[in-house]
Amino acid sequence: MASFVSTFVALIICVSMLTLIRADSLAENATWTDEKATLLHQGRMRSFWIYSGPVKPTAVIFTLIGWDPKENRCDLWHMFLLDLDGIKKRAREQGATLVTACPLESPRSDSSTSNISGWGYNAGTCCNSNKTIDDIDFIRKLIVEVESRQSVTNLPAYAIGFSNGGMLAEALVCYNVISMAASVAGILTLRPGLDGGFDKCDSVFNHSANKQMGIIKIHGLDDPKMPYNGRFDPKLGPVYPSVESDISRWAKRMECPDAQRVHFDQRGNGTFEKYSDCPRARNVYLTTVKGLAHTWPLENGPGGFSAGKAIFEYFGGVLGPSPTP
Repeated sequence: MASFVSTFVALIICVSMLTLIRADSLAENATWTDEKATLLHQGRMRSFWIYSGPVKPTAVIFTLIGWDPKENRCDLWHMFLLDLDGIKKRAREQGATLVTACPLESPRSDSSTSNISGWGYNAGTCCNSNKTIDDIDFIRKLIVEVESRQSVTNLPAYAIGFSNGGMLAEALVCYNVISMAASVAGILTLRPGLDGGFDKCDSVFNHSANKQMGIIKIHGLDDPKMPYNGRFDPKLGPVYPSVESDISRWAKRMECPDAQRVHFDQRGNGTFEKYSDCPRARNVYLTTVKGLAHTWPLENGPGGFSAGKAIFEYFGGVLGPSPTP
């Protein structure tokens, strides 16, 4: 009986502690708010979400969603999917404001291109068929808008993008709109595409625009939509470049002299590599994920590791070998 009582008391104490922890977490969350707003850009009313806290932010981080052929899932992405991998939690920990830029609907294209009807960004050859949409400038204007709303200036700006969002994230680094990007299942697709897109990025990229700059690419080795070795269409020929060609060009842009990458960590099915001889504060990382298709890696799901955790470690300059158990 005494053993039962002591166990019961211990259980009550544990439950009470968990309740207090949960209450503290809820209290912390309550000081951070989600707000949906609009901005007039190119004569179009564009929507975006802001997730921000009560103090001056340390950075603004754009979250860019993937292409969807059926509906605009911007609200779902921001209000639910960002919590799935702890993106909002990690933003709170780093004091960073999150901004989800919502894409526009793409009209159906009559030509045989990679553009189809749906919702997505214009990242070059993919994916919005309305090429008058300038999503790079939209993000540029959003930085000004967010800084005005939060009464700050010259915030570091980063981006996290999945698929089509990853394409835009990489393009934003090309144009020096942001200094660091995480591209998950994405590839650089600036027009005219393939090597021409890489050349376009080279021509507009400013090596001295930011003191700190870099990119991390996370890509599944079994991705059928954005194949690791590039995508070839029987009618169109090459559509997307390979991940290897993309990351090697980024290393060259960041002035990393050593073409060899070094392995530094293994998380689940994710193999983490980096270019070791990049100039100070310039970082080029590649994570290849065995068995992963066109999806976001999760610690208890596909890939067996948290992409969000790795990305925020990267932004914070602390991505390295995992602690030995």
